[in-house]
Amino acid sequence: MTNIHCNSRIYKKARIEPMKKIRLVLAIFLTLVVLSGCGLMKNNRGWIENQVGSAVEQVYPTKNLYDLFDKFPDGFKIRSVYCYKEDSSASYWQKIELTGNKNDKTIKGTLKNTKTPGDGEAETVLQESEIEFTSQGYVILNGPFKVNDIYFGKFLFQSLTLDKEKLSKYTMSDKDYSFETGSFSIDYNVRNNTINKFFNLSPNSEVNLYIGMSDEESNGFGLSIKAGSLDYYESVGE
Repeated sequence: MTNIHCNSRIYKKARIEPMKKIRLVLAIFLTLVVLSGCGLMKNNRGWIENQVGSAVEQVYPTKNLYDLFDKFPDGFKIRSVYCYKEDSSASYWQKIELTGNKNDKTIKGTLKNTKTPGDGEAETVLQESEIEFTSQGYVILNGPFKVNDIYFGKFLFQSLTLDKEKLSKYTMSDKDYSFETGSFSIDYNVRNNTINKFFNLSPNSEVNLYIGMSDEESNGFGLSIKAGSLDYYESVGE
């Protein structure tokens, strides 16, 4: 009788163990399905456009850069990159990087002209100056640059208006959401008078407007404009 009792316990345990494994596999499977579903829900125009629209409409437009201190109380960073020349051997870029200091309310940074060879070699800095943005415009603090060497005296966000409603009316050309990194982006083909005037394009020119940001860092984003040889990027965030 004792042997039968022991064998019965072993039999029950043998049945329970596989059931635990099956439940674990099902739990993992359902978790993956849910997570995958969340990723799919975020990889749609409505969700991406809502996130992007909420971010850009806080900044576009901001005519006075000092008003960014109200929108980013802890300070902010602005970056612009413009391809001013390109040939078969290299691309030449002008880069402006500014930091809004919350303590003294100054907006300072660097101005660089760089060269990126097309053969995969590292980028080289051709010229560099320290600069400051003031109520009167740019001031060159040191280095070889002069104010007239700056291709754009302002940023696109100082004149361009963007919001959810405007974005929803543009023709979307592409979108992307990364489940691994939480980053996402959306592309539009647009005809916009402000953009065309800013870059001295013809009134009917169509450009590609790209906006990208991170789900985890929704307080910053990047925007780029491309059309033919035009390649411009700017970002604003904490």
